[in-house]
Amino acid sequence: MTGDTMAVPDPKSGRWLRQIRAAWYAAALLVLAVVVLAVPGYIRAIPGGFSVIQFAVNPSPVVFTLNAFSALISVGTALLALFLAFLLFLRRPTDRMALFLSFYLLAFGVFTGPIESLGRLTDDYDAIYNLSVILFVMIFYPATCFLLSLFPDGRFTPKWSRPLAIASLITAPVSGIAYLLWINTPSRHQATLLVGSSILSGIVVLGVLYAQFYRYRRIASDQQRQQIKWVVYGLAVMLSVQIAVAVPYYWTFTLPPD
Repeated sequence: MTGDTMAVPDPKSGRWLRQIRAAWYAAALLVLAVVVLAVPGYIRAIPGGFSVIQFAVNPSPVVFTLNAFSALISVGTALLALFLAFLLFLRRPTDRMALFLSFYLLAFGVFTGPIESLGRLTDDYDAIYNLSVILFVMIFYPATCFLLSLFPDGRFTPKWSRPLAIASLITAPVSGIAYLLWINTPSRHQATLLVGSSILSGIVVLGVLYAQFYRYRRIASDQQRQQIKWVVYGLAVMLSVQIAVAVPYYWTFTLPPD
């Protein structure tokens, strides 16, 4: 992050900055607490599996290794997101785009698996898992759309990215409600609603991705292009790791219960 990004308007008496700092520290401590408390949930899931579909008490070495690898990736990702959030907060405490990205990384650290693993320590894992999915859709999805619409200078560029970002605030609760209805009363109608809302959300995501590409090719300065490259590379690595982990993860679903 360099001087090309928009700094926060200089607040009188620094009260605004103190409030942001207090909110960030509170959020960071909450994220760290969730990650630490979720560790026993990760350990408990390794012998039996990470999904609602549980495997044998003594799984094969392959399944055990895959589960352990998934746990390490999830915890490592959460800790890395927390570290990067702290680094941004420390280096650019008055840059509102850096602050937004820092809070975004804190949220990402929670949604990479700690909330779900924390649910394994309760008597109602399914409810916690469904809650984590709904929170992901309601919070992380629109936050991602706003990030791609605003990064790196804090302005909606091009102008048509603003209605796309606002559309994410509308499609997010629709998708969350559709998922909630589907898990409570699964039917063809509910499934159609869920698929339709997911398609709308996908269109919005593709739109903001194209907005970021358009900004990079036609509007961004050399400094901003370097900033965009870092974020794009980070998102590409994240997506690649998720795909790499998901392939063996879902392959275990095809194994017999014993």
